[in-house]
Amino acid sequence: MQNADRKLVLSLFGKPTATKKGGEYWFYGDIRETVGVLAGTRSTTFWDYEWLAVQFNPQGDVTFHEFNDSASGCLSNGICNIYGLADVTVTGKSVLTTPSGEDLDAKNYQVKDDECALYFYQEPIFHIRMANGPVDLTINDVRIGVINYETYLFLTHKTGELSLKAYQFTIHTQCNAGEKVYLRAEEYGWSVNEGKDFAPVSAKLGEAEIKKRKLALPD
Repeated sequence: MQNADRKLVLSLFGKPTATKKGGEYWFYGDIRETVGVLAGTRSTTFWDYEWLAVQFNPQGDVTFHEFNDSASGCLSNGICNIYGLADVTVTGKSVLTTPSGEDLDAKNYQVKDDECALYFYQEPIFHIRMANGPVDLTINDVRIGVINYETYLFLTHKTGELSLKAYQFTIHTQCNAGEKVYLRAEEYGWSVNEGKDFAPVSAKLGEAEIKKRKLALPD
């Protein structure tokens, strides 16, 4: 797509399945049934996944694009389709990671004197590698993004009191200058809409959990 822009991408592929980072990234996902013959006349249904990532600069020009045909595949720059992109039943809940370098930068971020840094992650049910579904983070009534148990969100914010929402919980916490705040949303039961808890955790616990996860692209 040499010399392509948003207008051309829209005309070629239509409305994106998901957008991330304020529209810097557009993603297209699709899933199709395919039938394979196993033995004689017996057949079974397989699923064929494919997705496309397109990155734009502030002027709307395409700066990166790449196709992948794996449901949980990763692109050459480190962006991975973690959850939901090829499943039309989870519209608005797609979880995709940032390029690899951004994950490293977030984990090693040095907080400035006039801000705090926030790290948000999900604790899966039964403390094993499974979870019902992703969870949104909202700060001061603005949705920041969505994660699952394999990912985390990172952002900086000016100092002051913050109103934070995840699952059915709304909490208030202080954003102190130069501080890192770690927030954990815990799943509960088998409901995708309700959680067991949402609260800040210690820096020691938070740092250890963030190291296990990849940075997710924000909304």
